[in-house]
Amino acid sequence: MLCPSAHAQETGCDCATICERVAAADRCHVEGCRPPAKGRCARPFKQSKKVFYFGSAALAGSTIADAVTTRQLLNRGGFERNPLFGKNPSPARQAGINAAFFAGSVTVFYFTEKSHNRFVRWAGRSWIGLQTAQHSYLAACNAGINVRAPVQQKCGGLFPSKDQMR
Repeated sequence: MLCPSAHAQETGCDCATICERVAAADRCHVEGCRPPAKGRCARPFKQSKKVFYFGSAALAGSTIADAVTTRQLLNRGGFERNPLFGKNPSPARQAGINAAFFAGSVTVFYFTEKSHNRFVRWAGRSWIGLQTAQHSYLAACNAGINVRAPVQQKCGGLFPSKDQMR
């Protein structure tokens, strides 16, 4: 894209302001224009704090709901299927492991939101969204388990495995 002819009459004009795109300024062939100074036209990237706070709050809420319903299930006589927690973890162990995973997830999310690459930012947002959905699903599943049912009930993953699809 060349500079618009309406601004071609300006003497000493800056191509980046005429073309409105730094990439187009390099190809500007209007007489009297000069290419922008190195680093002068680059705008600093501003992190979207709203997305970070909203994603972190959603993950915190779903993680807390999952932890509370898991604790209620354990108190009713159920057991934990995750080997990292153990069959019947103490409340302190459960809270510590959940807090460590939450802190790690939010830290990774913070650095992906700070990235200049939009694909990295959206990968982080998708990852936090999937984690939030997984914890929400597990919280609902934990609340619906009857420990006195004649068959053992369990919460599977958010997406069914090949064995569950048969």
